[in-house]
Amino acid sequence: MFKGLSKWLFGSTEYQILLIGNDASGKTTLLYRLKFGETVTTIPTIGFNVETVEYPRGWKWTFWDIGAGCNKIRHLLRHYITPNTLVIFLHDCDDPFRQEFPDWMGVFLDDMIKREGKYLWILFNKQDTLPPDDDGEFIGNVRKMYEDEMSRYRKDICYKILDHKLSAKTGEGLNELLVELHNTMSTSELNSRRQLKSVSNPNVHQDALSREQLKSLIEKEGREDTIDAQAFWISFLEADLSAWDHRSHLKAGYIIAVESAGKGESIFTTADTFIAHLKRLKEMQPDKFRNTEHRTMTIFWLVQLQLAIWNYKLDKQLDQFPSRDDFQEVLLHTPSLRDTKLWSIYYTKDRLFSREAREVWTAPDLQPFPVLQPSPAPDASAPGTQEDPERLLRFGFAVTQHIMASDLRRGQVIKEALASLQATTIRLRAKDARIPPYSETQAYFWIQIAHAALRALENGDNPSESMMEKASPVLPPAQLSFSNFTLLFDITPETWKKYYSGKVWESIAARREFVPPDLKPLPNLIGVSSEAYEKGVM
Repeated sequence: MFKGLSKWLFGSTEYQILLIGNDASGKTTLLYRLKFGETVTTIPTIGFNVETVEYPRGWKWTFWDIGAGCNKIRHLLRHYITPNTLVIFLHDCDDPFRQEFPDWMGVFLDDMIKREGKYLWILFNKQDTLPPDDDGEFIGNVRKMYEDEMSRYRKDICYKILDHKLSAKTGEGLNELLVELHNTMSTSELNSRRQLKSVSNPNVHQDALSREQLKSLIEKEGREDTIDAQAFWISFLEADLSAWDHRSHLKAGYIIAVESAGKGESIFTTADTFIAHLKRLKEMQPDKFRNTEHRTMTIFWLVQLQLAIWNYKLDKQLDQFPSRDDFQEVLLHTPSLRDTKLWSIYYTKDRLFSREAREVWTAPDLQPFPVLQPSPAPDASAPGTQEDPERLLRFGFAVTQHIMASDLRRGQVIKEALASLQATTIRLRAKDARIPPYSETQAYFWIQIAHAALRALENGDNPSESMMEKASPVLPPAQLSFSNFTLLFDITPETWKKYYSGKVWESIAARREFVPPDLKPLPNLIGVSSEAYEKGVM
C-alpha cells in the first residue's frame, strides 16, 4: 500500500548534495565508500560522478562529485547550486601545502549566495594520516582557520564544521556523517526551508496545542468515550451516533483504515469506502450528518491515520496491524491527529477549500506529507555492489534534470556524464563481475527517455489535452523527485524492450557506441501515464 502512489502522496526524502574540495581531497573515494561500503580505486574526476546513497526509512541523497582539477570546472560549480542544495566541502588533512582557505572558495561562496544556496558543511578528510600525538592540535587549528574565514558569510550561509575523525579511505566517521545528515534534514532549518515555508504561512494557526496538551485532551476524551469499537461501528452503520464530532470522524476513519491496511488497499480505495459511508449517513440522517463531500480533506485525514497506524505497528514492533480496539492507544502515540487544523501545515485555505479540492484529490501546496517506509532488515541496509535495476534510469533522470536546471550545453554534459559512467562501471566491475558492462547505447537511451518525459512536463505537452485541462499543477521538472517521476510516467527498467530487441540491446556494437533502436524510434515526448490521471496524481 505504501509503495505506489504513496511515494507521491507523501512527498519525497530525496536531497541533492554537492561534494567539492581541492583536487585529490578524497571526494570520489568518499562517494563510493558511502555508496558501496568499500574503497574503490579512483582516478582524477573529469566532469562529475553522481550516485544516490540510501538510508533507512526511505531517505535518499543524490551526491554530485564535481571534478576540481582545473579552474574551468570550478567556475561551473555555481550551476549545480539550488536553494535546497547542501554543499559539503572536503578538506585534505594530508596535503601539507594546502592547509589554508582555498583561494577559489571565496568566488564559489559569492556565487552560492547569488544562487540562493544557504547550506555548507566542512569536513576534514584523511585524518588517519595524521600523527596520533598531534592530530587534536592540527584539527583545532584548521577548524579555527575555517571559522575565521566563514564568519564573513554568517548572515548569508548556514555553515557547519564537522571535526569528528573522518577517513573516506578506511570508512571511519562515515556513519556519523550519515546520522548527522539524517538528523539535520529531519528536523533542522534545511528541512524547514525545503518544506515550503510552512512556519511563515499565515494560515497556520498560531494557537496550536503542544504535543502534551493534545495528549491530555485525548486522555480526557478517552475516559468519556465508553463505547467500545464494535458498538461504535454498529451505531455508525445505523446512523445512530450520539455525536458526530472530530473524534467520531477519526474513530470511523481509523476502523476503515485498519481494515484497508490489512487488505493492502490503496489510499484512494480507502477514501472511496469512507466517502460511500458518509453519503449513506447523510441520506439516513440529513439533519445530523450535514457534512458535504470533500475528497481531498477525506484523503488527508485517512493519510494521517494510515501513517499513525504504520508508525504504531513499527514502533511497537507488532507482527500485525493494531486492532479496532487500539484506537485510543494509536491516538496517544500520534497526538497530532487530535489537532483539528492539522491540515493548515500542509495546505493554504484557498487550495484546500477550492471547488477542485472538494471534487478530486489535490496535492498539498505548503509541504508534502510525512514519509513513511519501514526500516529495512539489517542485512538489507548493508552496502553492497548488487546491481540496481533502476540505476541507469536514475542516471538518465539525474543528468537530464541537471541539464534543464543549468545553462550548460546539453551535448557537453552528456559527453562528460557518459565518460564518468564508463569509468565508474569499469571500477565497479573490477570489484564485482555481476555488474553489467558499460553500454553507450543503454546509457544514452535512458538519458533520451528521461529527456522526452521531462520535456513534456516543461512544455505542458500531453497527448490527452482533455485530461490536462482537469489536471492540477505539477512540480517544475527541475524540482521533481525520482519517485515522483516514476509515478507520473509509465517508465520502468523494462521500457527498453519497446524499442530494442534483446540481440541489439546486449550487442558488442551497442556497448562501443550508440546504436539506434531496431523496433521503433526513440520518442521525442512521453506523456504522463493515464494511470496517473485515473488515480488523481495529476
